Amino acid sequence: MSEVVLLDSSAVLAWIYREEGFEIMGRMLSRAADEDRPVFMAQISLLELAKSIKQAQPNLYPQSMSVVRMAPIDWLQVTDAEAVAAGELRADYRMSTADAIIVVLARRLGAELWHKDPEFDSLPKNFVKVKRLPYKKRRKK
Repeated sequence: MSEVVLLDSSAVLAWIYREEGFEIMGRMLSRAADEDRPVFMAQISLLELAKSIKQAQPNLYPQSMSVVRMAPIDWLQVTDAEAVAAGELRADYRMSTADAIIVVLARRLGAELWHKDPEFDSLPKNFVKVKRLPYKKRRKK
């Protein structure tokens, strides 16, 4: 595991929904808790998690959000300068506002960005260190 890990909401959702790669996430979170090492997330990702979980699992929403809140995660906010940098990043690459913020925070921390989100594939190879969890398999039409 990298010294510093920053999670995208897609990685946490894989863990919550037990999607492919959830075991990797579970081991990393357990190791981080055992070693008293924080794992980071952008605070905007909390919004993404709440929306996704509430829509997908309304009956399990309170329990799932409790699990998220009890995980060894430190929530980060961006500075004004980082918000501007995220806007510039979003202008240059095809990605959401939240994903641009996540990339800027990963660069600030020198963190490895854990994700399952193809939007991050648009970035240059060494722009940010990534751990790409297995993507969902596309259903054939």
